[in-house]
Amino acid sequence: MEGYKNGYKNLVIGITETFPGGAPPMHTHQGEESHVLLGGKILYALGDTMFTIEAPYIINITPDGTP
Repeated sequence: MEGYKNGYKNLVIGITETFPGGAPPMHTHQGEESHVLLGGKILYALGDTMFTIEAPYIINITPDGTP
């Protein structure tokens, strides 16, 4: 969902179900993105930093060019 269609300036919300071992390729964002983890654990890689979070959790991904 592209936030500009709902009054936001630069927010993108994606609703996905990711299975163990599944992930998108490393990429950057031109728009701000929020991830809401409803269940389980997830490994994030932001630039050179890797960390695991456990649900429930919300994370904001900024559009600063960090892969």
